Amino acid sequence: MAINYKNISLIKLIDTPLLEQSRSKVTIPSWGKTKSIDPTQPIPPEVENSAMSAHTVSKYPARCDVGFGRFLADFLDLSSKDPEKGLEILKAYEHSGAREDVESVYVLYAKSLAMKDPILAIKWASELKDSIISNLALQSTFAVLLQKAPDEALQSIGPFKDRQWANSLMSQCLQSIAADDRVKSLDWIDANLKNYPSTYYSTLTSVLASIGSRDPAKLKEMMLAYDFGKNNGAIIQNAMFGMSSLNLDSAMTFAKSIDAKSSLNDFVLEGLCTAVFAKKADSLTNLVMERCPENAVRILTNGICNWINNDITSGSKWFSEQNPELQKALMMNGVAATAAATNPLRAVEMVDGVNFTINERLGLYGTIINNWGESNPGESLEWLASFGEKDQEKLIQNWVVGIARVDPKLIVGFVNASTKLTAEAKKIALQKLNSLDPAQ
Repeated sequence: MAINYKNISLIKLIDTPLLEQSRSKVTIPSWGKTKSIDPTQPIPPEVENSAMSAHTVSKYPARCDVGFGRFLADFLDLSSKDPEKGLEILKAYEHSGAREDVESVYVLYAKSLAMKDPILAIKWASELKDSIISNLALQSTFAVLLQKAPDEALQSIGPFKDRQWANSLMSQCLQSIAADDRVKSLDWIDANLKNYPSTYYSTLTSVLASIGSRDPAKLKEMMLAYDFGKNNGAIIQNAMFGMSSLNLDSAMTFAKSIDAKSSLNDFVLEGLCTAVFAKKADSLTNLVMERCPENAVRILTNGICNWINNDITSGSKWFSEQNPELQKALMMNGVAATAAATNPLRAVEMVDGVNFTINERLGLYGTIINNWGESNPGESLEWLASFGEKDQEKLIQNWVVGIARVDPKLIVGFVNASTKLTAEAKKIALQKLNSLDPAQ
């Protein structure tokens, strides 16, 4: 006998707050018969093992008694067998006013429908009027289709490639396809994503990283065969960044396999150093110095600066253990500015630990005071005022430029309030302030 899913028992179930029945027996439809469930008893295994029940328990713990869990389990079972009847129940449930769980029930239905007819599921989800629910249903549908047929998922996701959630799913589809046919995956990216630059580059680099993490030799072959245009270097660097996070050993093996004279060499090492220098600092330093000595300082600077940004204590310790020549080159090439933006006093210690000339050291102090003035005008000015007259007159200009980036109006007050700045330094500070372009 056909069941009328809009009958009073269904409406009673979803109109009655389950919270109020948490200590009493509740009557729920079991799609053909009704039965009483005692919510105080343990959750039945078929409900407890339901993926959607687990999702709901984590998202809506207050509503997840046995009645609602059984409703979800039965709803999933019915929808997988008869999507049309499942849709009737879904609509009745939505109209019942139980908004807090509607998204979960829609996701559940989308997954169920996708298992039976993914194309129909995509059409249904894309036509939903509620954009939030539509996107959630589409994500669920494509997640199922990705597992069943990556090729079909990729062909179907094209119309949605401008949606935020589509990037990750496209990348997963392409990575799955690339495992067997890497040319096909790259051709699809080139044909479908060129008009979406951000999506194009992020998807391309994630696919390359995935290929390289599984088979470094294949990635090498692809990078040598393909020309990715004017952004070739950036793509290779980002691919190495992603590859090193997936499989660091494969990334190191790949870097060592590249001919030192190849145009790829610098890009590969730069991407690797930017990503994981802190983990392989000594190995990467030796590799970079050996394979691209002319650009070694620039490449190593990127690595140590990232390290210092994340952990200046360990980064500065490694820096202090390097040979004086390398320390000097790195400090002059940007390490001083990075350290100053992170911890100015530690930056001063790093500069003082290197054998610079007086003028070189003063120039680096100027870099530090420029960054320090922006972050802490008072403390930096007090440090500056501890220098002698001539040094104050040189450093005060750097301080003015730094604080002017925050608020030029602060400069006069700080300068006039200082009791340690010389009269000449104060005069130079005000002259520098007046010379700055107000538009900058």
